[in-house]
Amino acid sequence: MLIIGNWKMNGSAESLTTFFKTFQESSDAEVQIAVAPPYPYLPSLKAHGASIFMAAQDCSTHAGSGAFTGEVSAQMLADVGCTYVIVGHSERRQYFHETDQTVLTKTQNVLSAGMVPVICIGETLEQRKAGQTQDVLAHQLKLMIQHIAKEARVVIAYEPVWAIGTGLTPENAEIQEGCNFIARTLSDFSDVTVLYGGSVNGDNASEIFGNDAVQGALVGGASLKPHEFQRIIDSAKRRTNFDVNAVS
Repeated sequence: MLIIGNWKMNGSAESLTTFFKTFQESSDAEVQIAVAPPYPYLPSLKAHGASIFMAAQDCSTHAGSGAFTGEVSAQMLADVGCTYVIVGHSERRQYFHETDQTVLTKTQNVLSAGMVPVICIGETLEQRKAGQTQDVLAHQLKLMIQHIAKEARVVIAYEPVWAIGTGLTPENAEIQEGCNFIARTLSDFSDVTVLYGGSVNGDNASEIFGNDAVQGALVGGASLKPHEFQRIIDSAKRRTNFDVNAVS
């Protein structure tokens, strides 16, 4: 299981210190934990949470270095110790007009820098109501299937756009349907992890993780609250313990 906290444009040096005074969890073989703070706080995260994987919320489409004021390259993120980079979040697609080609370019940069892309895909409410969910997901994955090596390690976060930051969560069957469809579509890839994201919290995490198709979560607002984030991770650990016991 993989749990990634996306702090978006939130936090401060003081709040990060306060967070880690309360949150003492660490990654293990069964549940990996990553946190994606705003760029300026990545070094502080490394200092406070040595056992937590560092993630970035985005990266530039430009590789290497150059005269691109305000941009941060994937190589720079690797240089400071990031393991994961979120690309294609619906907020980037909506507010910054990122296209599937933009997401592909960033994904390629992340992989070239030796990190793992966390590729966000998902449908709007209108598309869901029109029965277009699978068509939308397939379209958003099309370029990746065509241009990314099948042995590459990638994470796909299924995030229905209408469930992000709204408090609305799809029915369990809808989550399983979306995640299963992604897994089937990428069946030729050898190292794919499918996460669910969209108003994940301590109250609904156990039910969400009850889906075999869900291998973790991309958590937004709840990841800013240490006790709430802990509850989500505890739910993931119960799931992995259940899986181990069921096999044994």
